[in-house]
Amino acid sequence: MGNDAVEVARLQHLAENNEPFLPRTLSLWKEMYMLDRGSNLNCIHLVWKYLSNVFLSHGYELYVPRKHLDSDTFSTMVYPAGYMESIYGVDGTQCAQDDCGTLGSDRYMCSFYPYAAVWPARNKSGREVVIKVVSDSQDSKGLTELRVMQHLARHDLRTHPRNRTVPFLELIEHEQFTFAVLPRWTDFPQREIRIPKTAIECCVQMTEGLAFLHENHIAHLDISPENVMINFFGYAPLTLSPVVEHLPIKYAFIDFGESVFLDGHSGSLAPPRDYAPRPTSAPEVSSGKPFDPFAADVYQTAMFMLEQFYDLTGFTPEFLSILQAMTRSPDTRLSMAEAHRSLAVLRDSWISDPHPEVLDVIQRPLNKYTKTFLNTRRPFPGSVSMPANDDEAKSLRERMQRDQQDEKRRVARWPSQTAMLRVDPIRGTIGCVHGNHAKHDIYDE
Repeated sequence: MGNDAVEVARLQHLAENNEPFLPRTLSLWKEMYMLDRGSNLNCIHLVWKYLSNVFLSHGYELYVPRKHLDSDTFSTMVYPAGYMESIYGVDGTQCAQDDCGTLGSDRYMCSFYPYAAVWPARNKSGREVVIKVVSDSQDSKGLTELRVMQHLARHDLRTHPRNRTVPFLELIEHEQFTFAVLPRWTDFPQREIRIPKTAIECCVQMTEGLAFLHENHIAHLDISPENVMINFFGYAPLTLSPVVEHLPIKYAFIDFGESVFLDGHSGSLAPPRDYAPRPTSAPEVSSGKPFDPFAADVYQTAMFMLEQFYDLTGFTPEFLSILQAMTRSPDTRLSMAEAHRSLAVLRDSWISDPHPEVLDVIQRPLNKYTKTFLNTRRPFPGSVSMPANDDEAKSLRERMQRDQQDEKRRVARWPSQTAMLRVDPIRGTIGCVHGNHAKHDIYDE
């Protein structure tokens, strides 16, 4: 039996006896969910519970899971220590109430779905943070991520306005592990980016941040919704929802485990790989040959924007042209800086458009940049290819329309935003903006 197998057997024994433990390597840590006995959280919780006093000594109190009353398993979500007891009582059988008989809590709290390598906490002042195990001093991906984070933490880079990475508050070392403490931000809001104005702003910010990384010889290589956050956390009232339309949201990158950090110039090549981190990775990444990681980032960013904002290909023809230029062969692709400039020019042309209004079918003037509703149905990652022309782009949009309508029929819900413009005419649309200038009133079809 190999060393890893012996270690896994040891951890399995500890988990079965509900004894807190610490894995010896980062790779084993990230696979803790495989040791569980029907409760995905239990084993992961035991790892972080082992370290609870370590982080408490640094001023961070870890979230805790809520145990089910009728079993030894835990709920999938975790909460600040004492929060659930403040509502349901210590034994969970009696709801807490004030002297007027009011049930509930007087403070907002958003539960957290924990991952093996990431756990939420709260500091002494009540600030919400997340703690991520970054490195075990041996794992190559962990060492790369730590090196990137330390480089970007330099004062001149940390405060740079084009640095669009989630900043870490501090690094904590314990035994062989290094942990990063980061502010608790919100996951990429896929369903909330629903109008052209916020979609193009997201594209501009992302390419700006990635161009900044490239200037610092860092290629991300794992660009996906899971690795993009927004600088918002908390409760958003209806008057501010979605927040991307009402607040100065900043998009920021996380997770540099797949990244390449080259000390040379931007033309340097990354070592060959026989795998691709994502289905949307550039073809050359998994070719088994050295490749340009910065060109690979450009390709993957274009595929990200296509999957998220394919409806923009019908809203304005320039968007598809930019994406196509970002997915050409590596030696002829746009650089990330060039892609950023092209998208910024497109965004600025919308902002300065002297005639942003269009008339819908009932002759109402509507701002096409803020009143056009994009389809927020997303394709399965890696399931679409870059359209070669407008006809292929339209076929993609029509397919996603059908998927959206099928989804709404499954949940028996009438289409929302029926009074808004649409990129393409579909049932329930009162007017539309489209590259071929189609405008149809099909509300009663």
